[in-house]
Amino acid sequence: MASNIDDRWLWLGLGVFTFVAITRVSAGLHQVRTLTEISTPIIPPLGPRTVHSPSSTHQEDAIKTSSLLVLATSQNTELRLSATKILCSRFYASQKLRKHLVRDLNSKDPDTRHRAQLAFNLLCENGVVREYSALKALESERDTVEGELRALEDEMRGVEQERDAVERELRRRRREAMVISEGGGPFTQEDVFMRDDGAGGTNSW
Repeated sequence: MASNIDDRWLWLGLGVFTFVAITRVSAGLHQVRTLTEISTPIIPPLGPRTVHSPSSTHQEDAIKTSSLLVLATSQNTELRLSATKILCSRFYASQKLRKHLVRDLNSKDPDTRHRAQLAFNLLCENGVVREYSALKALESERDTVEGELRALEDEMRGVEQERDAVERELRRRRREAMVISEGGGPFTQEDVFMRDDGAGGTNSW
């Protein structure tokens, strides 16, 4: 036996079903849209930019000396000059090596002094020794003082030679006085000069 359902209930059920379906579909579409939406992040205002990059000094210190020596003989002019400048900077930064250089600059050995002068000129050419003019002035003053000392030594040497000549002359006169002395008594220094004075014709003994 077929049940008789009022059309109102059928339309009510269809309306409820349609409402629920539309609500579910709308919620699903909204969720899908939310999940697939590309959001643009908010960029905060930039403050002072700090770049933490290794300084050139640290990069230079990281290079081995042996590698710099190889680069200093490179055919590439820029590499060669850069490597030479770094080597000069490392050399001058060492107090021990600076003392050795000053000592060799004042060495009495010409070869040692010449090599030290070449090294000093290389340091100046690469801007390591900034007091170049002052050092050149000191070198000039040192040369002047050394010249005066050499002149004084030559003068003293001349005085010594003159003194030796006087002493030799005195010894010669003593020997002559001993040979030609007619007296039996001892003769003195005065006798030697008296004999010399009497060489012109007046003999006092």
